[in-house]
Amino acid sequence: MLVQYAIQYIKRALRYNYRIKPTVDQEVKLVEFGSYARGLWNLLLSENIRRYRYDKSFLFYPEMAGLIRDLKKSDEFSWLKFFDSAASQQVARDLETALKKLLCHP
Repeated sequence: MLVQYAIQYIKRALRYNYRIKPTVDQEVKLVEFGSYARGLWNLLLSENIRRYRYDKSFLFYPEMAGLIRDLKKSDEFSWLKFFDSAASQQVARDLETALKKLLCHP
């Protein structure tokens, strides 16, 4: 039992740090990707805040994914079309995780 605990602890304690050195073009893409992710996070978070103030409910992943799909069709949020769909779904999952942690540990 103690050996298993020690092995699990060591696995969690070990980590590797990598330094990437992107080219200028790659750096531009990384900044663009981060901007899209942050913009979508803020958009979904503001919608959750609005809904919570209105009826004390939250949007979770299925509703957020549907909202993203609908927003991609609008002209105002056309920038979402340039953001990878898998990455946008991951943003929604990450926000859902953050909301659930908030609800469990206010």
